[in-house]
Amino acid sequence: MTMSRLFPSLLLALAGGLLTGCEPTSDKDSGGAADDGTADDGTADDGTADDGTADDGTADGADGADGTDGGPVDADEDGATADVDCDDSDPAVNPSATEACDGIDNDCDGLIDMEDDSVTGTLTYYTDADSDGFGDESLPVTTCGAAAGLAAEAGDCDDANSAIAPDADESCNGIDDNCDTVIDGSDSVDAFTWYWDADGDGYGDPATPAVACSQPTEHVDDNTDCDDTNEAAYPGNTETWYDGADNDCSGGSDYDADLDSFDASAYGGTDCNDTDSAINTAATEIWYDGVDQDCSTTSDFDADLDGVDSDEYSGTDCNDSDAATYPGAAELWYDGFDQDCAGGDDYDADVDGFAASAYGGDDCDDTDAAIRPYALELSTDTDTLDNDCDGLVDAADTDALEVTFTDTDDGITTVSFPTLTFPFCGTSQTGVRVDTNGRLHFGLGSYDLSPSSNDMLSSATGTSAKNPMIAVLWDDMAAELTEIPEEQGAVYAVEFDDAVGIYWVNTSFWNSSDLYSPNTFSALLFIDGSFEIRHDEVYDIGGTYATDAVVGWSCGAGTTADRETDMSAAEPYTGALGLGTGRQRLMWERFGYIYSGSSGDVFRSTDPYDLEGRVLSFCPTLGTDTDGDGYTADCGDPDDADIAVIPSR
Repeated sequence: MTMSRLFPSLLLALAGGLLTGCEPTSDKDSGGAADDGTADDGTADDGTADDGTADDGTADGADGADGTDGGPVDADEDGATADVDCDDSDPAVNPSATEACDGIDNDCDGLIDMEDDSVTGTLTYYTDADSDGFGDESLPVTTCGAAAGLAAEAGDCDDANSAIAPDADESCNGIDDNCDTVIDGSDSVDAFTWYWDADGDGYGDPATPAVACSQPTEHVDDNTDCDDTNEAAYPGNTETWYDGADNDCSGGSDYDADLDSFDASAYGGTDCNDTDSAINTAATEIWYDGVDQDCSTTSDFDADLDGVDSDEYSGTDCNDSDAATYPGAAELWYDGFDQDCAGGDDYDADVDGFAASAYGGDDCDDTDAAIRPYALELSTDTDTLDNDCDGLVDAADTDALEVTFTDTDDGITTVSFPTLTFPFCGTSQTGVRVDTNGRLHFGLGSYDLSPSSNDMLSSATGTSAKNPMIAVLWDDMAAELTEIPEEQGAVYAVEFDDAVGIYWVNTSFWNSSDLYSPNTFSALLFIDGSFEIRHDEVYDIGGTYATDAVVGWSCGAGTTADRETDMSAAEPYTGALGLGTGRQRLMWERFGYIYSGSSGDVFRSTDPYDLEGRVLSFCPTLGTDTDGDGYTADCGDPDDADIAVIPSR
């Protein structure tokens, strides 16, 4: 520190004294008296005698802060007077202050910031030769602030290359771009992701990624291996279903071969057909196609799920859209629905073939099947019932005539039709020959008591002809058995308004061991050419009596190519009045035997009699076949003008 900065006031004082001592005369007061050394008014002595007396060389008094003589001032009150304070307007600047990095001479030593070795608040920077914002850690620079060529952060591992710095992206280039001491590390922006291929099948495990610039050992650039412990499991491999392994890595269950999301039922699932993706428990059922789409295990021909297949598909359910309708269901009569699929009329509760009179029919008592139109009522009856619903009861009803036979065993008698005709086999019949063995003959053909198929097929003419005929229940029977008078059978004929009825009542099979074996059956011949056979009671069904009976009709001219019809299974053509097409020449069944051609009938125990309680309606030779297609309009031809249109069954 120089003397000129430390003692400016002292030098000035010394200079003043010297100058004063050099005065040639002493200071005088204005009055001419010598100065006593005391200031007169407190101002600095200018060396002139106040009172004319000479100055004694003493100060008039120290200048104070108020400008009076009393010494140097301290304007900023920082403890340093202006004579030593280099900036007496800033209390932070004084000789006692600490030099700081602020561009000011804080301690008044004439040195600013880094010029002063005692400066505080300096920062360490690093030489940044490549100006990339990071300096060379080996070249630190202490200074008060940033400057060109310096960086506040070190870490540059190559200060000659601005592309290399701690914040640079690492790349696969053989250089440590980001100065992390790792060359081409996993953080390289262009590094590949590799996957461990433990089973060596060329496909990696997606759960084992490894990022690297070069391919690590036992790693591949694929991550699609679904089982890296099985070299036979990889994408594209052939799937082996049901082995528990996902061989082709397609995902899903190995027990779902059709990929419909349902496992095969054979492997604990619910899919009943694992080869068809359209078949599973969530699929919509397509009824009647033979396929169980929804795997319900129910029949595909039972759409209403009542346990019975539709009758349109070999079942017996007559309404497969209603679960309350099926064979065996409780019938609700008179509601218009056939709940039990028994067929017939829903307004015929006693199932006698006639609707109740209360619902537009002709049955006067729909609770008793024996009471119906065309039933046999005798004038000798005493039951007080109108059995045939003609309004006449017992003795008042005299329509029935008993047919008498000269031979009650194998007798035959002609019954004439007084007012009606019956079209049959091309002829309008005005009468019929009735025999005790359950047949109706039209014409004068020969008579044979023993039933056979050959007799139904016979094309003989003249007295040898056995046709046309109707076998109502053809077997060896007797109308009357004189051995048991009280159990005599009989045959009756009744002419109605539109039909002729022939009734066999209690006629017995001829058998020496059991003379009384009653059978009650009948035939109704309608004026339109149709007819009906009714078997009310047949003795010893399936036993030794009706096992060889014949039922049906024939116009003759049969050939060995003609075969029997199972009467219990046969159904009429759509719209037809009964069995037949209207252009047939015969229809028959012999029970217990089968016709085998020219050799005749062959015994067959699997074909027992099964028509008791049945009513068979026939449409034999009814009407005219206009279009020549073999079917008549009366027997169900929907368009008898078009040969290509025939009935369907």
